[in-house]
Amino acid sequence: MSLAFRWLGVAGVELRVDGQRLAVDPFFTRPSLMGLINPVRPNAQLVAEKLPACEFVLVTHSHWDHIMDVPDVLRHTQATAIGSVNTCQLLRVLGVDDLQLKETQAGDKLSLGAF
Repeated sequence: MSLAFRWLGVAGVELRVDGQRLAVDPFFTRPSLMGLINPVRPNAQLVAEKLPACEFVLVTHSHWDHIMDVPDVLRHTQATAIGSVNTCQLLRVLGVDDLQLKETQAGDKLSLGAF
């Protein structure tokens, strides 16, 4: 078994083990400072280009720059998102199906496929 690591930018990383991928805080839609004047929308095309596949998405906390692109990642990869109760509630509001969500609490030990 080998571990591969890829920085996705900002706080995001992708870990690969035995053909499975875990994305941590994937964030690709980075609006400019002036872009924050208007409502910010995820860039689904950019998200799909930068992270075309993954099985799991770990959201460490639900600040906008950690969660904004997660719904698009989940839509095109069918991955499962792992996060706090608050994170999962926000993802539901953003249209993510409960079947793709796994609530966790601080201190939980997770077993996710090869991870």
